[in-house]
Amino acid sequence: MILVLETALGCTTQEAAEATNDLISSRMQQFEHTVFTELPILFDQHGLRPDERMAALVYAADCRTGSRVGTSGTCAPAGT
Repeated sequence: MILVLETALGCTTQEAAEATNDLISSRMQQFEHTVFTELPILFDQHGLRPDERMAALVYAADCRTGSRVGTSGTCAPAGT
C-alpha cells in the first residue's frame, strides 16, 4: 500500500507510510465504533439471543485480529 500511495500521489516513502498508518488507524477506529456502538443496537432490533450475540462478537474479534481474513483481504465466513 505504501508503494501504491508513493507512486499515485508522488510523495516520499515516509509520507506514504504516514498516510497508510493514518488510513489504517481510521479504519480500525471505524470498525471498533461499529462493534461497540452499532452492533448492540442491531442485536436488540433483531432479538438475538446471548449465544448469537457472542458468536457475532467472536467473529468480529477474529476479523479485527485477521484470523479469518480470506484471500480477498476481507473477513471470510467461518470455515473458509
